[in-house]
Amino acid sequence: MIKKISLILILCSAVIITLLEIFAYRHNLLSSVLISRIWLVLTAHSLIFGSIYFFKIIGQDLSSKNFWGILSILFIVIVVSYNLENFPLFLSGETTQHLAASLTNWKEPDLGFTRTIQLGFPSRQFLLLSLPSLIFGQSIITERSMYLFIFVFGILMFYTGLRVYYRNKPQINQVSSLLILAITSIPAVQTLYRIFDIPILPMSFFFISIGLFTISQVYKSVWAITAFTWSLTMLATTYTPGISAWIFMTGITFMLILKNLFKSKDYYFTYLLSICLLVSITIGLNALFFRSDIRINDTDMPTNQENISKVISTYEYVFVKNFDMWGIQMPFLGYVMFVPVVLYLVGGILGIWGIPHFIFSIWVLTTITIAGLSKGYSNPSPLWAVYRQPVILPVILTGLADVVIQKKITIPNKILYLLFIILIGYSLYISANLIESWNINSTSDLRLPVLRDALKTARKYSINPRSPIQLVTYAQNPELKFMPDHLLYFFPNAQYDVPENSCLNNFDLRKNALIYTNNNSCFQYLQQKGLFQFENFYIKVYNQNHQFIKAIYIPGQ
Repeated sequence: MIKKISLILILCSAVIITLLEIFAYRHNLLSSVLISRIWLVLTAHSLIFGSIYFFKIIGQDLSSKNFWGILSILFIVIVVSYNLENFPLFLSGETTQHLAASLTNWKEPDLGFTRTIQLGFPSRQFLLLSLPSLIFGQSIITERSMYLFIFVFGILMFYTGLRVYYRNKPQINQVSSLLILAITSIPAVQTLYRIFDIPILPMSFFFISIGLFTISQVYKSVWAITAFTWSLTMLATTYTPGISAWIFMTGITFMLILKNLFKSKDYYFTYLLSICLLVSITIGLNALFFRSDIRINDTDMPTNQENISKVISTYEYVFVKNFDMWGIQMPFLGYVMFVPVVLYLVGGILGIWGIPHFIFSIWVLTTITIAGLSKGYSNPSPLWAVYRQPVILPVILTGLADVVIQKKITIPNKILYLLFIILIGYSLYISANLIESWNINSTSDLRLPVLRDALKTARKYSINPRSPIQLVTYAQNPELKFMPDHLLYFFPNAQYDVPENSCLNNFDLRKNALIYTNNNSCFQYLQQKGLFQFENFYIKVYNQNHQFIKAIYIPGQ
């Protein structure tokens, strides 16, 4: 009787959630307020649930003195968090727009839950990304920290899921450790991660979803299925390539339901999975209907020949040629993972690894093709569109793990040690390459060091970036200026001016001010006012030194 009541309550809860989602997107404020709070609770539950199982695995490793995974995780955390504030110097204007809009949404009764942000992206992913900024204030660290957290959490969930699912298989500790190291040995992953923008989110949430899915297959509880369902809804509402991952995981869930129904006859778990599928499909399709990032009108239809050429170029940049993104020229998969990935996909297509891996391989190739052909909002060339492709990696790495474990491929310890050294060494090589390419001296954009100096100066003089402030650039070099997209986030209440004839236009003595100039007459004029403190400001760009004067005004000082 109690079990029947619990099943009814679970179904009712799922129906209420799906109905609230549907009504919320149809501008029902009460539904939107309620579902946004439910989403926050489910997010917290999923993060806590996944963390508990991760720390259980770490506890097992410590008690058994198995340090493969612990050392691999420590290495990954160090690599991906290295010099978070200053590496790279580059700051994405799109990221700051997203976060600024999301911080505004946090002030709304429903958190702007059903809205879209810049170019039609669903807003809930940005609520997560802006959480550190909401709590600790706007800074480069808080702008980037949630990208770091979601990426690392995805790797940890993937590792935990493998360890739980294959817990009785030999060498799973070593194999799972090698696979998470493989993630950072892929140049495209390290490059896209360091941009701190939404292209890395589909892969990160996909890793989370696979990890929670595999955990739920062992611990068949309501809590596990709830966390997995949350991950599916995040895939459906994150950056566009995540839709492909959502379709994959939804399809896997459906096939598992059929298997449990007709083979294992595990009706309770099938019931939970069916509810999970109901919620995932309803929320996913509802979000698809209202998001506009995949509905860009285009009357210029390419010819078949153009499509074929684009597909060929796409595969070349994924498997053969170097990509060229943000000044980085490296192979997408890298030299270490190229052979394992190709062997897996070829074996999958030929049916060598079995039917599931045939399906995996078909999905990977289909996703590569669609990502290359899709015009999106900017119609990128195949060279640039490669940033959509990392979403294929969780499936490939999961497939590799399953092939090695299920085919009982034994790797001698000496080979394991060698593979660890190779993966770590190549990951460090990629990081060094990125550091060299993105060195502060390699930027031609003066706006970035000016913004960073303004933030540093604000901290030095205890100026709250959220308070009203006057920012002025008056220089002979027209490139000395701020990017308005950056100011939306870092100085949301700034009054920004680029005067032509005077370095002071409508100056307000009640507000803080930062003035950057290399104009001698402006400097002398400011000195005569007797209101400012002065500091020298040096920038080295492409080995050319630039010197400016920075004038700081603080009312009452």
